[in-house]
Amino acid sequence: MTPPQPRPELLLVVGIVGVMLASQFSARPVRPLAYVWAALLIAHGCVPPGPARATTAGIAFLIAGLAVSVVFGFLRGGAIPVWRDAAGRPHRKGDRVTLLLWLATLASRLLVGGLGTAAFGEPFGLGGLWLGVGVTFGVQHAVTSYRARRLPPAPPGPNGRPPHRPEPGRDEAGVRTPPEPGQHAAGAPAPPGPGRREVSPPAAGGTPRP
Repeated sequence: MTPPQPRPELLLVVGIVGVMLASQFSARPVRPLAYVWAALLIAHGCVPPGPARATTAGIAFLIAGLAVSVVFGFLRGGAIPVWRDAAGRPHRKGDRVTLLLWLATLASRLLVGGLGTAAFGEPFGLGGLWLGVGVTFGVQHAVTSYRARRLPPAPPGPNGRPPHRPEPGRDEAGVRTPPEPGQHAAGAPAPPGPGRREVSPPAAGGTPRP
């Protein structure tokens, strides 16, 4: 007998979950695209035969598993670091706490599914797992997006200081720059132009002399 071949849709979902989890731990902009990944996982979890059997125990454990997914989604969304870059765009990047919460999420989902199988004979289907991962990821992104919208505006310069603007006639280091041809140095009197006469300073008690 030939060993059973993995279904293409199963490989697709496993790949999506792997990419999704890996992206949690690199600096990424907070964008609505994350909802697409969540929707794909939820849709796959609802594909027949569905996430659970239509029995009292099956529905009860499905609801319990989804409640766990929602709770951990809120926790991860509130714990993942969020900040704005210099352009004011919100970013996020998972840390050690995010990793621990993801491991706790998956372990809790497996625990609920295993309890339903051991105590009530409910089959442990992958549909419920994919549905739970999609829900928890969607809730996490919703909380992260809410926090990103409430971030204060990015400071106009480094360390919250206004951007440095050099004085006219000086470079960024404050060194006086030579005037360009046809221009006079900053702070120096302008040379007399056409139609203008240079006026000498007035003598003591007198009037200006041309």
